[in-house]
Amino acid sequence: MAISAGPSVVEDGLVFCLDAANKLSYAGAGTECADLIGGNNGTLINGSTFDSVNGGVFSFDGTNDYLESGSNIEITGNSPRTFECWAYVDNSAPKNVMGGGTGSNGKLFDTIIWINGGYLRVIGHYYGGGFDTIASLPNRNTINLDQWNQIVHLYDGSDAYIYTNGEFSNSKTLSLNTGSNKVRMARGFYSSYDYFGGKGGVMRVYNKALTAQEIKQNYKALRGRFN
Repeated sequence: MAISAGPSVVEDGLVFCLDAANKLSYAGAGTECADLIGGNNGTLINGSTFDSVNGGVFSFDGTNDYLESGSNIEITGNSPRTFECWAYVDNSAPKNVMGGGTGSNGKLFDTIIWINGGYLRVIGHYYGGGFDTIASLPNRNTINLDQWNQIVHLYDGSDAYIYTNGEFSNSKTLSLNTGSNKVRMARGFYSSYDYFGGKGGVMRVYNKALTAQEIKQNYKALRGRFN
């Protein structure tokens, strides 16, 4: 089964995949999105809409729209994992673009678009002071405003990493004990940074930490669609 509407992406370790451009994942109408891997179908919540641009994407209003998996993604504790999405970012407000886990120190696994020092970047956020990757942010923009961006957040059991558009951005060594929960796009599980306003085309979750080469492979596979 093709898991995306474009060239080959990494399939090893893939446990959840939604793609608005794949008719097997979304028919173009309604609120249900079919998981192309394990049957953990997602739901578009509070009026999230479909847009036919870039082959097909979801639009989120930044007020209360989001997408949520039907069941928990059982990647918990300090197990390796990778969350990946393609998002069109049209404002610089700090917002959750995708998330999982539960709301207490070290149990959260949110991915937040972050504006600080005049730079637009992405951080991993795990709840509470110091449970994030802010300290290692580079002194440059890593997110392109008013453009599509590949955003990757992974954990290998001891270190969390953020990649954007196929390139390493920031990381932190820390001990996570991620709680069991569903996964979301355009919203996380730390409400202060909800909701993301913009577009989302693809969301994937892996039960392994993708390598830098695999992240680049996924970026190259879909960059033509999202140019």
